[in-house]
Amino acid sequence: MHLNIDNTKRAVGMGILRLSSFHIGIVISASILLISELLTRSDVPSLTSLQILCVSIYRVVFHPPARYPRPFVAKITDAYAGYHGWIGDVHLDAHQLHKKYGTFVRYGPNRLLVNSVNGLRDIYSHGKNVQKSTTYLPMVPRKNTWSTLTTIDKQHHRFKRGLLRSQLRNQQLEESEPMMLQYIQKLCTKLSEGSTLQEASEPRDMAQWCEFFTVDVMGSFTFGEELGMLESSENHFVMDKLHKYSGMMGVSLQIPSLAKLKLERILGFLTTWTRPQRLWNAWTSAFAARVLNTEPGCAKGIFPHIVAARDRRGNQLKIEELWAEGSFLLLAGFETSATTLAALFFYLAHNPGAYARLEAEIRSTFSNPSEICTGSNLTSCVYLDACINETMRMSPATPGSPLREVLRGGLVVDGQFVPPGIDVGCCIYALHHHPEYFEDPDTFIPERWMEARDENDTNWEERLAR
Repeated sequence: MHLNIDNTKRAVGMGILRLSSFHIGIVISASILLISELLTRSDVPSLTSLQILCVSIYRVVFHPPARYPRPFVAKITDAYAGYHGWIGDVHLDAHQLHKKYGTFVRYGPNRLLVNSVNGLRDIYSHGKNVQKSTTYLPMVPRKNTWSTLTTIDKQHHRFKRGLLRSQLRNQQLEESEPMMLQYIQKLCTKLSEGSTLQEASEPRDMAQWCEFFTVDVMGSFTFGEELGMLESSENHFVMDKLHKYSGMMGVSLQIPSLAKLKLERILGFLTTWTRPQRLWNAWTSAFAARVLNTEPGCAKGIFPHIVAARDRRGNQLKIEELWAEGSFLLLAGFETSATTLAALFFYLAHNPGAYARLEAEIRSTFSNPSEICTGSNLTSCVYLDACINETMRMSPATPGSPLREVLRGGLVVDGQFVPPGIDVGCCIYALHHHPEYFEDPDTFIPERWMEARDENDTNWEERLAR
């Protein structure tokens, strides 16, 4: 039986225009299946073109998010988000799109970003009808190595979070303070090295030094390991490799289907991009193995406590999950802390008035560096706290959009109904730079956080931001 491809395309196209969005997906699928049965092998390229055409028309015209403003390419493919993931400016691009289009922006065929406090609450508050999206899958490096960050199943995530919370108590943090103070002293010593005043005053790459510092702290805190990043360059290659890998990971997070297809196993050249992740995995696996092979009570750090942790029913984490949690604590702990510290130094260097006020507060509170530790004196440094808060607003350590998949029954987000299966999220950077919530949002103003809090004012955070 011969089928005229041109007439078929024309008929399908006319049918599309007459159908409701409710039926269009079913009809397109049925049409393609019928055509695939009738076409000969020589017609496969035509069928592929027709599939792409039908899917593209559906995504542009009939898919539920189609009514929201967006860049044209983002209507059809996640490649738009993947490109910005590669160059590392997804948060900046989302911010500009919200400025152009408003509260709702379609950032992919199946992705909707919302830039409002109401949207933030509707998506991320406890008990909402959502779960983590598949964009978390690329961060799962091995089968069944789910960490608290990447676990999608709500019940299992609750179990993991409960075990971690039971171990990450204030007592553990207080006990680790002497270790942190030692690394702070090492950092200060390294930054002031030089035989002359001129050498000691040479510019330093604070982003790099903050990474070395936080990796050392988190290595000791998590595994009890002396990584020596501040004192030796022997392990600095690990950081270099991770930076080179960030572009590929940025793409994978925006196009999770790449991780599902495991393209690095198909395309040989991608192995050079994934090698840093394998190196990091081997590094953290060695740390975890040393703890697991150490006599109980002899290992240092928080990881031995996580190994021994059990819930009320006696359940504990499996071996592969333990490694995932250790890797997560080390990586997430050092990256977020290093980003915030480096950003704080940057804003203080570019705002001499803020620097002078902070210097005066610290020097008037402490007579020498050895006095700086947790306590009432440190708590009294309200301008220091304000500078840290303003830094996290200006340059959040995780500036992107933690996506959530809407579950069966749908979800109302800032007054708009979002059907099941759609990924929704708020871009943290865009929300932090929203002029409706923060006056003069692109200016470093620590004073905005210094107003006393009224516990009876439910809108205190929004009002304070202004």
